[in-house]
Amino acid sequence: MQTIQKWWSNQTNRWVFWILLGGLIFRSFVALLLPPGFDEAYYYIYTLHPDWSYFDHPPLVAWTTAFGIWLTGTVSQFTIRFGPLLLYTATLYFLYRNATQLFSQKAGLLTLAIASTVPIFQIGFGILTLPDGPLMFFWSLCLWVAACEFFPENNAAYRPTYKLAIVGLLVGLACLGKYHGVLLGFGLLCFVLTSSQHRRALKSPWMLLSFGLFLLTISPILYWNWQHDWVSFRFQGNRGIPNKSYNIFNVFKTAFIQSAYLFPTFGLPLWWVALSSSVRSLKISSRTPFLLWVSIPAFLSFTLMGGYQQILPTWTMPGFFYCRSAPRLSSNSLARKPSQISRTMAKRVSDRCLYASVCCPPARLIWSISKTKQYSTFRRFLRPSRRSFDRAYRCSAIARKVCRLSSTFISTQIRRLYV
Repeated sequence: MQTIQKWWSNQTNRWVFWILLGGLIFRSFVALLLPPGFDEAYYYIYTLHPDWSYFDHPPLVAWTTAFGIWLTGTVSQFTIRFGPLLLYTATLYFLYRNATQLFSQKAGLLTLAIASTVPIFQIGFGILTLPDGPLMFFWSLCLWVAACEFFPENNAAYRPTYKLAIVGLLVGLACLGKYHGVLLGFGLLCFVLTSSQHRRALKSPWMLLSFGLFLLTISPILYWNWQHDWVSFRFQGNRGIPNKSYNIFNVFKTAFIQSAYLFPTFGLPLWWVALSSSVRSLKISSRTPFLLWVSIPAFLSFTLMGGYQQILPTWTMPGFFYCRSAPRLSSNSLARKPSQISRTMAKRVSDRCLYASVCCPPARLIWSISKTKQYSTFRRFLRPSRRSFDRAYRCSAIARKVCRLSSTFISTQIRRLYV
């Protein structure tokens, strides 16, 4: 009890709690009203046929989809999403812990607030039952453990520890969620290779154990593919092979669409921060390269792939999700040049951008649910009934009030961090 009271006495911890709880309530409300999509129905079929893996995805999406059904014994749009709702709350918490470990509590709280309001994160990772839910959970948990391994709080010289083995296990679990988890392992390996002070991890026996645990964890995927002539690997691998000429215009169009999914006041700064920080990290030694190595391969590789095939929105989002702590860099650089931007003007601009960024995406999400399918953002993916829309419309007034109150609270906390 004393431990809980001590934790609650910290104001930052209280903010973290209310942001996580408010986000969970909001996403639960949307999950209850939003009719199921085609992909969700497809993953529900996974739960009816348990297996070591499946044709186009690893097995964890079947487990997260079935979690709410196992608990309640009923099948509904809410029960199939119950697992992702809880997983994304845990994902946000470990994202906060990762940013706090790398930078500060202020950076961690800002990271948590932004990730709690970006529309594509809420929908793709925190509401719909998709393979991205377990992928993002184990990705966040892995990065926190890796941050504790490579950057201890006492800033002592790096020495490999048992956490390396846990990192290998978590990378394997991320791959059980979605094949994109290999990019996490690739980024961590590149960081170790390019960081002189962490290169000694390659000679550690913990690295061998880490690789062994990784292979053991993904063994269900290997076993299933071995039984089915490697059909899943061949299917996913062929999607990355160009089958037509490369169009550089489509690359820029893909980047623009990604910024729109992120909401412009989040998406455009994240592109700028990621690219400028990657150049600056070549000149200075900091913790930023760690963050960039686990972020840039995810969104840059799929963005470039957009030159010859259509890219789904969630493919690139893990990269943007984890370069969230980087806005701290841009705010520091502005602080070093007070003569160029007046404090009053900067406060006005940041107030309006932050308020729009926090308020508009949830309001847009509620508006989309409450309108007819002709104007719904989700009309390409959903075929809801009239009854569902009538119920959503009756609740829309209350939803907008709740959305406005929660958004005002989060926006106020973000402004306190900037000013």
